[in-house]
Amino acid sequence: MDYDDIYQVESLLVSNNEEKYVNDLLKSGWKLISVTQYKDEYNEYGKYVLGADKETFEKRNLKMIEDEEVKKNGYPF
Repeated sequence: MDYDDIYQVESLLVSNNEEKYVNDLLKSGWKLISVTQYKDEYNEYGKYVLGADKETFEKRNLKMIEDEEVKKNGYPF
């Protein structure tokens, strides 16, 4: 996928426990557009911006992951 082909952009603010969702999308073909790291007295987290072309988005997207989490745990991430 070329950056000119981006169909969908997702911005995720995640802690260490939620990075698995970012990795899931990256393994599915999403491209990393940017990462910003934040840290305060108590927490560390990152803001990931990912992009996908239409084919990749339709194959795997954040809504699909959320639906799987609801099925598995009864609540979204």
